[in-house]
Amino acid sequence: MRKAANLLIFLMFTLSLQPIIADSVAPNDENTQTGEIISIDAFITTKFTSVGDTIEIFANTKGHSGTLSNPSTIVTADILHFPDNDPLGIIVQGETPQNPVVIDTVVMQPLEYHEDDNSIMIWEGSYTVPINSLGGVYGASITMEDNGRFATDNPTQIPDKLISEIEQLLQTIDDTWDNANPTMDMKAVFDNLDSHGGGDWPGFVDDATRGTGLGGSAQLWNNMISAGYNNPAYDMNEGAKFLEALMEFLESTDLDAGMAFLTGLFVYGNEFPLPRSVNDFDQVADYISSFDPIENFTRFAGTEDFSVAYDAMLGSNEWQAVEQALDNLANNTMIFESFQTLLHNVALLSVSTHPDALIAGFEAWVEPLANGDYDSMTPFQKLVVSWSEMDVTIQDLDGDDFPDSIVWEYELLLNTTEGLQWQAKMETDYQYIADGFEDFNEFDIELLTILRDTIEDPLWENAGEALQDFGEWAANATVSRDLEWEYDWESEEEDDSAEGDDSGGDGGGGDDGDSDRHQYVIFDDLNTLQTFELNKYILDIGFELRLHGLWDQNTDYPDDFNITVTDSDGDISNVLLVRNPNDWQAYFGRFTADDIGVDTYTFSQPLETFRPPCVDDGCTLERAELRIETLQPSLIESMPLEVMDEIFMVSAVGVIVDQDETVLIDQPYEVESTTYDAVDGALFGANVDTAVLRLSPGLGASAISTLSAEGGLTITSSEPSTLVADYDAS
Repeated sequence: MRKAANLLIFLMFTLSLQPIIADSVAPNDENTQTGEIISIDAFITTKFTSVGDTIEIFANTKGHSGTLSNPSTIVTADILHFPDNDPLGIIVQGETPQNPVVIDTVVMQPLEYHEDDNSIMIWEGSYTVPINSLGGVYGASITMEDNGRFATDNPTQIPDKLISEIEQLLQTIDDTWDNANPTMDMKAVFDNLDSHGGGDWPGFVDDATRGTGLGGSAQLWNNMISAGYNNPAYDMNEGAKFLEALMEFLESTDLDAGMAFLTGLFVYGNEFPLPRSVNDFDQVADYISSFDPIENFTRFAGTEDFSVAYDAMLGSNEWQAVEQALDNLANNTMIFESFQTLLHNVALLSVSTHPDALIAGFEAWVEPLANGDYDSMTPFQKLVVSWSEMDVTIQDLDGDDFPDSIVWEYELLLNTTEGLQWQAKMETDYQYIADGFEDFNEFDIELLTILRDTIEDPLWENAGEALQDFGEWAANATVSRDLEWEYDWESEEEDDSAEGDDSGGDGGGGDDGDSDRHQYVIFDDLNTLQTFELNKYILDIGFELRLHGLWDQNTDYPDDFNITVTDSDGDISNVLLVRNPNDWQAYFGRFTADDIGVDTYTFSQPLETFRPPCVDDGCTLERAELRIETLQPSLIESMPLEVMDEIFMVSAVGVIVDQDETVLIDQPYEVESTTYDAVDGALFGANVDTAVLRLSPGLGASAISTLSAEGGLTITSSEPSTLVADYDAS
């Protein structure tokens, strides 16, 4: 009973919604039993109109039933309004219309047969924009119905499909990242290391290296460091240097800066808002901008001059003007003025003292690194440099291609006689230091293990499969492919080496000189090609095959090659790739499908059995190229055109002008103008600027050049479809 009530509530709710067009529409519909296909291609000839005007709608259909005078097919056009889209966004920014609402329906009538193809019937219809319509983006979804089958052409079907494929990939990646990202596990490793300091790293260093008395930590530490530098049996200068740099780093302010940066970076990565839809990228941009690399950099020692210069630039009038201009541009406010302001102040900043001061501050921090002046480096720089100079031994003990042991030179020093004495002291008197070094010695393996487990997580296989599926869909949607094969010279060198080993005891005899070096050409990415029900054009592709490295154009290059194309029904078409007489390395061919239906095509390898005659004399087929190019617009290429085909813009504000057609010299020339909008009709009290131009031969350009605006024009837009223009002249 509860299920029935829920269903009733759901039906009542959906009936209360405004009608919208269906998601699963396509311009083709195929009868799976008979293979018959109906198709429609529609367009609107009027692109800019106003309230009260009439637009013309046309459609071309194939597979229809009946005749011009007595058609059995029905063609209708649903008039759409896109309240979420702004005309400026469509025209200037290239946005695609989204979330249409059906506001009216037009029944179209057959007009005539196409002059070039009498299997195509042309239909026409007209729609008058109501005078109370709001301005904005409009369109039409045109549908043909024939014997229970439907084919629809509308401006959103290709963008919707592309968005659907992209969002399916985005959601899979986001789900995987949410459940299998390594950032917080890696952060826990560093948090554990930081915990050994107990909030008092200077005390940690004092206990480890400055303990007084005979047998104190200072004596044992210095003995170990001295042995690293001076004992020739050890030769561990870099290990001793690193341990000194490590202790200096631990009691410096660079430690807090480094830990804040690392842990903050892990949290930043964990909370990164990976987009789940194409509308989520604004959030990604906002989140990326929240990361402040300057703030993180200026936490480190040695960056004081850079920090002062940066703060001075942020406080300058020019920088504040740049920020205001960027805000205006982001809000579509005072666009032209803001762009000029931006360019002007960027130019002022570029010639001011601020860039030089910033560069000088950064150079001051980098200079010790560039000059190799180790003594002048900051604690962080010393740590990085000394770490990079150490020798490291990596061992894979179980043969799984994953390191089981990573031993740095400082660890070898810790395990010398002097190092073991210091470690024994730590374990006896300062266990927390011994534990800290033990965890530090293992943290690199821990991080690698976390990364390995993340990569091997089955969830990432799902993301990989989703990425592969999207790649295949995109390849089919673009059709064109560039394939290349190259001779494997490394394989030949390995063969030569193997032959040399085999003939070592034969005194050079045998048939080695007659071995065949030829490699047969296989294009690895010659994958299947699939067409879609959204395609407006029959699959029509051209082939271009090129060979490189052969000798004689008359004997080594055959006249043609053959490639077969097999559809999903098993029907095979032979395509002849014919040699170009003007380009003897090139071969060309063409394949055209029988119909526009959904199909999958596989291709044979055109060179898999080809062995040039000159191979016997020592030539090498070095490279082969195969290009497949669509000769009709692909699904992706046709998307912008198909979007514009079925949309139009409605202006709800206008000016009607009436003026004298002729006038005598020295007589008044009267111009009357009436302003109106879509809701209130005629507007009273509106300001209208009128210019009368003399367009005599040769004077039109000069007349126009004399015009100049007395004020500024500000254009703003707001949701859902409001465009406001303010002119501030008196």
